[in-house]
Amino acid sequence: MGADPTLSENGPAMNRTLAVALAASCLLSACTSYRDDVATICDAPDKIGDTSKMKPSEKMTLMGKYCEENVKSEKGKELLWSLAASPRGVRNKIIRSEAAKVGINPCHLADVP
Repeated sequence: MGADPTLSENGPAMNRTLAVALAASCLLSACTSYRDDVATICDAPDKIGDTSKMKPSEKMTLMGKYCEENVKSEKGKELLWSLAASPRGVRNKIIRSEAAKVGINPCHLADVP
């Protein structure tokens, strides 16, 4: 039998190198889980700096921009779109429910008036 064309001549060493390269590329491309994205959304009010002199609409715009830049998973992006399309009371219920599903408590965004 001939050599296995799916493995390099270095065998396990090369396969380990490939696994490390794949993991590094995932980190570099900002692979995140849905839970990470829900946490990012929940923590948005804490991540945008001092908002004490901002109007509520300015604060929401800044939080939205922060979330757009930091939410990476497709499911997380779908949640963002759902939140953006919902009125405040519904939005708070949606994010609180999603946070509970992935074990995040508290969710600061759900407490933003």
